[in-house]
Amino acid sequence: MFEIDKKEFGRFLSELRKEHGMTQRELAEKLFVSDKAVSKWETGGSIPDVALLMPLAKLLDITVPELLECRRYEATEQIAPEKADAMMNTVLQMSDEERIQTERIRKRSQSWFMVCAILSLLGMLGTYYYFTQFCGYNPMEQSMPLMFPIFGLCFGACMCFGVKEKLPGYYDENKISAYSDGPFRMNIPGVYFNNSNWKHIIRVFRIWSNAALLTGPVVWFLACWFGSRTEGMLVFTISASVTGVVLLASMFIPVYIVAKKYE
Repeated sequence: MFEIDKKEFGRFLSELRKEHGMTQRELAEKLFVSDKAVSKWETGGSIPDVALLMPLAKLLDITVPELLECRRYEATEQIAPEKADAMMNTVLQMSDEERIQTERIRKRSQSWFMVCAILSLLGMLGTYYYFTQFCGYNPMEQSMPLMFPIFGLCFGACMCFGVKEKLPGYYDENKISAYSDGPFRMNIPGVYFNNSNWKHIIRVFRIWSNAALLTGPVVWFLACWFGSRTEGMLVFTISASVTGVVLLASMFIPVYIVAKKYE
């Protein structure tokens, strides 16, 4: 079985990059990844995704086998068939491991989302029952905080069950600021989506969705508690304003930050 020495791979990659007069950032830009990813490759922390091996080798003017073996071949040197098969098996195994890891993350995210959705529903039912049965107050008078679990449910379902974990290749080759997949649409002004920042965007949305599901019933309970003790529209107005601002800011600011950071 052919094995890739990550430390040696990083040393060889760094050597080739410097021979071509490129900085880590310049190489990263050509591959549509972050310079931190290149730095991680060169320090032996990880190796590139399978899909990046061919474009990386092309940029460095070597073949994929040379890149995997971390050495240049002699002009007359040929790869033995058994070694070529071993390399191919290694590449395929890397691809399978990447796919399995992605699927594992997706299933874990789906499980957490389902747990948070159930807890959120129980919390909202508990709040409704408490105020209608023991306080004689209609909690729907303070309905704005319900936007948290509603948005959390919608975005969480899309991010955990709908959107793909990886974008098509043309996102890496062009500056595209819009994403569309079935009924889901997303467009963030000033942000270009690619496979470097997409997984981070999805992760932030998933975390936010779960947080919105869990905090929604708590915010609703507090709004109802103050509303049941205050006459007039003051509490409703404050609740609506605060809910709107916090909802949008807590969602899009973190997404914008990570999207630009890994763009």
